[in-house]
Amino acid sequence: MSTRWILTAQDIKLPEVTRHIMIPDEIYDEIKRGDADRCVSLCNALMSDYEQVAGEEHSFMRTLQGHKFYMNFEEKDKALKEINEDFMLHGTYEPNTTKLFESVIKEGMTCIDIGASIGYFTLLMARLVGESGKVYAIEPTGNQFPVLKRNIEENGYNKRVEAVNFAAWDESGFEVKIQTNKGEVGIMTGIKVDDIIPIGREVDFIKIDTDGSEPHVLKGLLGTIEKNPQLQMVIEYYPAYIKNMGGDPQEVLDILNKYFTLEKIA
Repeated sequence: MSTRWILTAQDIKLPEVTRHIMIPDEIYDEIKRGDADRCVSLCNALMSDYEQVAGEEHSFMRTLQGHKFYMNFEEKDKALKEINEDFMLHGTYEPNTTKLFESVIKEGMTCIDIGASIGYFTLLMARLVGESGKVYAIEPTGNQFPVLKRNIEENGYNKRVEAVNFAAWDESGFEVKIQTNKGEVGIMTGIKVDDIIPIGREVDFIKIDTDGSEPHVLKGLLGTIEKNPQLQMVIEYYPAYIKNMGGDPQEVLDILNKYFTLEKIA
């Protein structure tokens, strides 16, 4: 559940509009607890670094970590509304994972973002690999993929990022069942990531966050993993999601332990 608030520009520089937006209950909870400093911090993150999209009354580009992200504050799609609300609350999104990316990804690398959503980590990868690098962003959903594409274009990364609108899987060309959004399952066309990467291209870094499809994703990546001993990977391991999608969490661990040394991100 979220609470509707009306925010108006006063001392904070904002576009000349009254913004009717959905704010996560986290802010409301802080108000009830009387944590004024935390509430102000959240509201400042919410109300800063926005630029209205020309010709779109309720749409803004929010700058986060130096990148622009498209947000429609009248968004009707449930999943995109949740994503927008989550992004609005952060001055730094997933700080520990972000720092890890910044320490590991270097100019000229090739990276793959599997489960790219609207592109936060895709854009971070693109900045870090530079003009000489390459990023493959794989996002199967019909609601998030257009926003991903727009964010790539708005940030000038068209030439270094290739966006792929398929579900990463262990076979290519077949319809597969995946969790497309929180609690929702959809039918998408699957593709092996091994089939996307051009022959001879080294892959240096992969991020996987697919809400339960990880066993299939990894099996469709084995060729890439075996050809690239330097490869490093960040993967979300959520056994409940894997089980909900009919998979075996142990299968994920078996593959990872065979090829990688595992370390938990705090």
